[in-house]
Amino acid sequence: MEFPPAQTAGMFRSFEFVKRLPSHGIRPIVLTLEPSKKFFDRPQNPKLLEELPDEVEIYRLSDRHYKIPKTKLGWFLRIFFRTMRDDDLYTATRRQAKELIQSIRKKHAPQAVIVSIPPFSGSELALDAVDGLECPLIADFRDGWSQWETNMFQTKWHCTNMVRLERRFVGRASSVITVTPELTRLFERTNGHAKAAGFHTIANGHQIDFDQPTESDADVRKPDHVWKIGYVGTYYYNPDLERLAATPWYRRPLGKQLQYSPLKEEWIYRSPNFFLRALGAFIEKNPEYEKRIEFHHVGDVPPWLNEMAEEFGVKDNCVFHGFVPKPDAMKLIEEFDGFLCTSMRREDGGDYCLASKTFDYLRFRKPLLGFVCDGTQKNFLLKSGCSAVCDPDDLNEGVSVIEDFVNGKISTTPTADFLRGYHLDELTQQLAEVVKGVTAN
Repeated sequence: MEFPPAQTAGMFRSFEFVKRLPSHGIRPIVLTLEPSKKFFDRPQNPKLLEELPDEVEIYRLSDRHYKIPKTKLGWFLRIFFRTMRDDDLYTATRRQAKELIQSIRKKHAPQAVIVSIPPFSGSELALDAVDGLECPLIADFRDGWSQWETNMFQTKWHCTNMVRLERRFVGRASSVITVTPELTRLFERTNGHAKAAGFHTIANGHQIDFDQPTESDADVRKPDHVWKIGYVGTYYYNPDLERLAATPWYRRPLGKQLQYSPLKEEWIYRSPNFFLRALGAFIEKNPEYEKRIEFHHVGDVPPWLNEMAEEFGVKDNCVFHGFVPKPDAMKLIEEFDGFLCTSMRREDGGDYCLASKTFDYLRFRKPLLGFVCDGTQKNFLLKSGCSAVCDPDDLNEGVSVIEDFVNGKISTTPTADFLRGYHLDELTQQLAEVVKGVTAN
C-alpha cells in the first residue's frame, strides 16, 4: 500500500524488493495508493521511481472516496470502530480495487499476491485480490498486528476482535513473513492454529559492501573536537499513553477506564530518556566535555523531547533538526561521530523491532551506542562489531559507554560475514524462494 513517490518509512522494504525480484525471474505488479495528501501527508520523492526496472507496472488507487474526519466525534467514531472489517481506507478503495484487480488478471495473470502490512486495512484488499485472482497469499508483516498497539485498544473486546481478524487473515495465507525472529514467534503464538501458513523471518536489510575498507576521520581526536551523537527518525513514545497504561483502571480519567493493551510494552525505553540521563551524568563527571559533546535528533520533534533534555540538564547539548528529506539527512549525519540506538522494553519475549535506521548508521562505519533492552536490536548490535551496549536502567553502564565513545574504545570494524546475511540481495533471494515455493504448490 505504501510505495514511491510517497516517502514513508514503510515503503522502502517493498520498494527494494520490487527493484530486485525481476533478477530472480519474478515480475512484480504493484497495486498501491496514489501519492495524494489525503493518503500520504509526507514529502514526495519521484526520483525513486527511476530506480525501478522497466517491466514493473504500477496501478494506483484514487483517494476520491477517502474522507478524513473533520470533527472530534468523527475522529472518535473512526478510532472506536477501527477494529471492524470495513475500516475507512478499505471502504474507500475496495470497489476500484476490485476493478483494477480484474484488469490486472486479464493483462498479467499473477500467480501470487504479496501484501506488505501495515497498513492493516491492506489485509482486506489482499483477500479481495486473492479471491479475484484465484492465487495464493503471502503476508509480509513489518510490525505486529493485534499484539502491537502503542495507542491501546478502546476495550478488551476491541482487542479480541482484532485477534479474530488477524487469525482469519493469517489462516488464508500460504506463507507469513515477519522481519525479526521475535516477531515471528509472536505471530506463531497468536496464530498457532493456522497450520496451513508457513512462518518465515526475512529481515529488513541494507545494500552496503562491508568488505570494502574505509578510512577513519583523522581529525576526530583533536583536543577541541565536538563529539556529535546522532539519532534519525521517530521514537513511537507517548508519555500520556504510557502513564495511562500503567494506571489502574479505576484511577483513569472518565471514558478511558476500559482501554486495554494485550502486552506490557514500555516505549520510554525507545526514547532517548536513558541516554540523556547518562549524558548528563557523564558531563557532571567530566565537566571538560560540557561544550564538547552534542546529541543531534533528525526527524519530527515530539513535544516531550525538549522537556526530557531539560530534565537531565543537557538541553544546551541537544540539537533538534526537525524533519529532513532522506538525501539531505544522509549528508547531515555524515558529520556525526556516532549514533544512538534504543529499543522498547517488553517483558514477554523481548523487543521485536530492528530499526531500519540501524543499517543507515552502519554505512558510516562509526560507533553505535546501544541503550537497548533484551531482544532483536540488542542481539543485532552485539554481533555487528560496531557497537557498545548497556542496560538502559544502569546509569553507570551508560556513562561508561559514553566514556568509551569519546576515548575511541568502541570498534568501528563491522562483522562482515554476519552483516552480509542482511544484504538486500540475500534477503530478496530468500523472498524469491518463498514465492517460488508457494506458486509451485
